[in-house]
Formats: sequence, structure tokens, C-alpha cells
Amino acid sequence: MMDVQAFAERLFSRDDFLIITHARPDGDTAGSAYALCRGLRAAGKTAFILENPDMTARYVFLYQGLEPPPGFDAKTIVCVDIASPGMLHDTQRHYEDHIDFAVDHHTQTDLKARYVLADPGASAAGQLVYAVLKAYGSPLDAEMLKGLYIAVATDTGCFRYSNTSAPAHHIAAEAISAGVDIYALNRVFFEVISHAAYELKKRVLNDMEFFFDRRAAVIILPLDLIAGIGAGTDDLEGLSEMPTTIDGVLVGLTVKQTLDGNSRVSVRTIGAVDAAALCRGFGGGGHAAAAGCTINAGVDEAKRMMLDAIAPLLKTTI
Repeated sequence: MMDVQAFAERLFSRDDFLIITHARPDGDTAGSAYALCRGLRAAGKTAFILENPDMTARYVFLYQGLEPPPGFDAKTIVCVDIASPGMLHDTQRHYEDHIDFAVDHHTQTDLKARYVLADPGASAAGQLVYAVLKAYGSPLDAEMLKGLYIAVATDTGCFRYSNTSAPAHHIAAEAISAGVDIYALNRVFFEVISHAAYELKKRVLNDMEFFFDRRAAVIILPLDLIAGIGAGTDDLEGLSEMPTTIDGVLVGLTVKQTLDGNSRVSVRTIGAVDAAALCRGFGGGGHAAAAGCTINAGVDEAKRMMLDAIAPLLKTTI
């Protein structure tokens, strides 16, 4: 692990950068990559963002025009918001043993990199990218701050979650001062939803199951439900947060069927239950209040396995 100043000096001593975002990208990994890429370019460096097959329409504008040209020979590989090799997309795995720099804020970082800047107390990886750019002395323009705003705003639920920090608000304030249209960004990321997302939310709210005296709630997302509604990846955003918005629910599970018949589980928690620790028991990880894992079982069996693991934890949080 390195401090911010040492990390920044080492990073900016290199060139020919390729920045990698994680599988199933969110606003933090996409916004952080965008800001870092532009910051490196402003310092006279050659930098690109690796195309991510999972990048959805909501985030794709954050790397359009920043993709590497054919035959680009990357000399420096940087990962943002990636805590473990399991978070790499299959198309990125050949970079796993060649990562030079990693910027991350998960509770546990297992990614092998030569230089690691990790702080689980940071609201988002974007907060650390901001600190690195500031430590190097780079002036941040409106485009960099737009990426950083998206990073911290999406990872804090528009500054509502318990991981919201004073530095996250400072980034937002600096973005506003630089002329970033945060109203437009907030509309895109937190307000407007598609008709498919609306239909999907109606269904999952109606079918949500409650356990342990309504202290746990479960959403099941089979593939036929998603396909029947015509929902895309962007339409699934925000579903994982729905269970814990209900009064009294301390643990929310969203269990999504994957194409191979297994289950991707997203966990959200309130209070003493550690979502990351819970998911690590199934080979996953994340943050104390938001984490995920993949279980090699169908959605019903995955639900049962997760509920069995949650039962003793809820007994200690009464």
C-alpha cells in the first residue's frame, strides 16, 4: 500500500497508459476511469480506456473517443475500483498478472498490482482518483470533475448512503463551481427510468418476499421475467436498493439468474450486518453496506443458502 503523494508521483512518472474498468461497470469505475484518463492526458501522457463489453448505454459516453487505437502497446496498466481478479471481465483476464497500478476503496483488495492505493473509508474510487490528481498538482477541468462527480454520486446514492464523506461533498462542490451540470447528471442517474424499468419495479415490489420478522427481504430476478418485460442491464439499476428502503428491513437480497443457470446475488444492509463479510463467505466481496457474490446454484437454492447465512447475523443485531 502507498500514500497518495507517493502513488501520484510514481503514476505520473510512467506513460502509455491503459485504464481498466470492472465487469458490470457502475458509475464509480466508469467515472473514475474517465477522469483519470483525461487527467493523464492533460499532463502530456498517452492514455486510453480499455473497451468494456459490459458497458451500458448509461455509461458508454464516458469512454467513447478514449478507446485505444488498434495495435496500441500499453506500457502501464491501471485498474480503477477493482478489488479482486473476479471483478475483471473475461476479456480482461490476460492483464491480471500485468497490473501496474490499482486504485480501490473496497473493504478488502486482493488484486495483484505493483502499486496499490486503497482506502475502504473513501466514498468511491473517484475520491481517490481526485486525491491523486490533486497530489500531482493537476488542475481539474470540468470534464474531469464531471467524471468524478458521477463516481462519488453514484456510489453514495446521490449522497444518501452511509459511506458519504466530506471529501465526496467537496468534489461535488468543486464540480458545481467548474460549471458541471449536476442537475442533468442527477436526472440521468437518479430520476428518469425507462418504461421497462418501471414495469420491472412493479413486478419485483409485488413479488418481494420477507423473512425473519420482516428484517430481511428478497427480490428474485429470473431470466424469463427480465426477457418478458424487455429489460436491459440499465433497467436493473436501483433494484438492489429497493428492499432496504422498506422500514425495518436490515438485509436486502437481489438474486438474479445468470445465463449459465447460476445466481448473481447483490446484498444491501442497514446497521451492524456486514454485507462484504457475508459475501466473502461465498467467494464475493464489496463494501460493508453493499456487496455481491456469484453462487453456483439456481435462484431458489441461492436464496436458501443466503438466508441460512443471514439467520445467525440477524440474531445478533436485534
